[in-house]
Amino acid sequence: MQFSDIFNDIMLYAREEAMRTGHMAISPDHLTLGILRHSDNAACSVMDDLGIVAADLRRHIEAGFFRSRSVPFSEQDNVNLTRESQNAVNMAMLETSMAGRDSVEAEDLLLGVIKCPESLTREYFEARAINYTVLRERIAKKAVRKDETETSPVLPGIIHTFVVSKKTCS
Repeated sequence: MQFSDIFNDIMLYAREEAMRTGHMAISPDHLTLGILRHSDNAACSVMDDLGIVAADLRRHIEAGFFRSRSVPFSEQDNVNLTRESQNAVNMAMLETSMAGRDSVEAEDLLLGVIKCPESLTREYFEARAINYTVLRERIAKKAVRKDETETSPVLPGIIHTFVVSKKTCS
């Protein structure tokens, strides 16, 4: 199993978000902040479809744990995943496997985060009647729609472009 480039970018952003918010460890909510910061990914598109306003979610998370002092850049190698974040990544890998894919994506990570019982992300989603099952079904539905919009060439030599609508959560 591999991690997609988007997933890897999100993990880098999550570390930066942990440092920016004054934490020496990457929590599941920092993973969410990384997803939001990346913005051009399926997880953000699904959140948008579900009526989640990215700026509101970001404010909710930051209000819950923002510290006045950031972590200096010189300490970045000491900022690692919490046990709960590692569990979220493991859940993301399981979601990827259950979906029959080889590459862990942003939406898999979001599913892993929403399963974390103490996360502000989960709290925010549940206040809007969005739980793991609702999120997973929406992701699956979006994947089916994406597959339906992708077409293969009718004749050899004809270049087809994929028609995939993109929404960002910024």
